[in-house]
Amino acid sequence: MFLTYLEKSKKETEKYFIAWDCDNNIIGVFNVSGIMRGVFKSAFLGYYASIDKAGRGLMSKALKLVLSEVFTTLDLHRIEANIQPTNTQSIHLAVRNGFLKEGFSPRYLKIHGIWQDHLQLRFDSRRLVL
Repeated sequence: MFLTYLEKSKKETEKYFIAWDCDNNIIGVFNVSGIMRGVFKSAFLGYYASIDKAGRGLMSKALKLVLSEVFTTLDLHRIEANIQPTNTQSIHLAVRNGFLKEGFSPRYLKIHGIWQDHLQLRFDSRRLVL
């Protein structure tokens, strides 16, 4: 299952990261998709956490590593996260790690057959502190 997931990361427009704890348990995954080069140098970020690992700051540490990779190795300028307003834990994770609220997109993504509103958050390379 995860080999198939990681195979997608070989594409130029998508990179996937799996975060592990010190006991080799998966704490979450990060998807960097829609990577645009040229004058944009931007991408979209999605992430999922293991519920049993929540609230320990592990995803926050992992997100910092992913952001470092995005802005150094991938040489992007900006990454955007679009999160449903009811997903407060994901919003808090993004904001705690320097994402800024940028806008609101009504009926942005179709999830489980229903168009869902999303809060738009962004992080750009100027905010990165290594």
